Amino acid sequence: MPELTLTNTGNLAELIVDANFAASKSEARRLIEQGGVKINGEQQKDPSIALTLASPFTLQVGKLKLAKVTFA
Repeated sequence: MPELTLTNTGNLAELIVDANFAASKSEARRLIEQGGVKINGEQQKDPSIALTLASPFTLQVGKLKLAKVTFA
């Protein structure tokens, strides 16, 4: 599983764009709202959720895009 080190972004949609799993925030929001995003195996439906998770955690977008994310 690839490991990504990112700066702490404001919300989930921005995190997905920073991880290069979506080309834009709009695409990231659509993926989240359609149920295509999981954090630690739990499906996320709110694109504006503030990330207050302890790192590291797993981020899955779709079936094939998976990464272990840590915040710098």
